[in-house]
Amino acid sequence: IMGSQRVMGYVLTFTAATCWALTGILGKMSIQDANLSGFEVAFWRAAIGGAMFAIHALLTGKWRVEPKYALAFALFGIPGVAGVMGGYMVGVEKIGVSMATMLQYTSTGWIAVWGMVFFKESATIWRIGAVAMAMIGAGMLCWSGGDAVLGLTAAGVIASLISGICYSLQSAFGKKFLTNYSSVSLYMFAMPVGALVMLPFLLPQTNHLFAPFGVPELSFGAKTPMDWFNLIVLAGVTVWGAYWAYMEGVKRLEITKVGIICTIEPVMAAMLAFALFGESMTWLGIVGAAFVMGAIFISMKK
Repeated sequence: IMGSQRVMGYVLTFTAATCWALTGILGKMSIQDANLSGFEVAFWRAAIGGAMFAIHALLTGKWRVEPKYALAFALFGIPGVAGVMGGYMVGVEKIGVSMATMLQYTSTGWIAVWGMVFFKESATIWRIGAVAMAMIGAGMLCWSGGDAVLGLTAAGVIASLISGICYSLQSAFGKKFLTNYSSVSLYMFAMPVGALVMLPFLLPQTNHLFAPFGVPELSFGAKTPMDWFNLIVLAGVTVWGAYWAYMEGVKRLEITKVGIICTIEPVMAAMLAFALFGESMTWLGIVGAAFVMGAIFISMKK
């Protein structure tokens, strides 16, 4: 049984990474076609994704949660949803997609730290080497993306690093609190709270409050039925599907392994870009992909 659970953990983690790899393609449809800000797309991802988790929970009976856990799940929406999605989008606005993504992937290192400190995962040379390889490889892939870096600003760097730290907390929180609960129960509470935390940034009357922190002026844009369809598909794949699969993988594997495996996301995103849009892969990207695949192989073997 333990062996089958481990295999299922690998399958679920790879599924989560695949869903997240589609974020750029699906998000591009929403941002470009509807002329929406990236931050508004992040808000709707969380809001619609939360509604999907709520429906899932109601249909499966997973809405029954002890009050103390419900409160913990809701509060986790602040770092686990708003911190991850909002911080990343501010980073993209300020320093560009490549640099923001590369800084967010420092999460792999933090996940390894949480695993060793809180869950007594062994700090072997193989594990540390795999973490380093995964982070270097992901960085190479992000750097090879080709979009112009806007220049390093404190707000962009800090927001991206915060996003990475908040992302790393997902695995530690899931490992600690989801022993008796499904990820559906967690995100039924966390996603709506995350969306509510991001909401003030999109209201014109409160925008000026955040200007000192380097947050760009944001507001809601008009949307057509097709825009809503794109947002629903985006949330369904990259939130409902990805977050459910990720946390179910965390429940079955060491969190360090989950963190390393998820660095395959930029590899898959690059492959999808090549297959769908004919984008070429640079030598830096190829070497980075090899590093990531090597790290995943080591983590699964060791």
